[in-house]
Amino acid sequence: MIAVSIILMVIVGIGILFFYKQWQFKKAEKLYEPVGKFIIVDDDIKLHYISEGTGQPVVFLHGGILSSSDYKETVQMAAQQGYHAIAFDRPSYGYSERPKKRKITPITQASLFIKR
Repeated sequence: MIAVSIILMVIVGIGILFFYKQWQFKKAEKLYEPVGKFIIVDDDIKLHYISEGTGQPVVFLHGGILSSSDYKETVQMAAQQGYHAIAFDRPSYGYSERPKKRKITPITQASLFIKR
């Protein structure tokens, strides 16, 4: 009986942590709203990007745990030089969505940009 009580307490604790995390995430999203735009690729992945300027396009893709916001000044400088500068948040990073039904690897991420 004690083991069942402990298991139930652990399950309830995990549930509380899950909902707390979701609440914190929504709160942070409201404080730091995206400054760019979104595009849907492969019918289910919502990608965030920032874009400035006209002319020959140049695309900036971040690595690691960065986001398109890390390229804000670079995008502005490229636009001032006559380029159409675009910086994307890779899937699962920044404001881009994490695909729910498939694994995203660097190869599958690259294929999202080649198709467009």
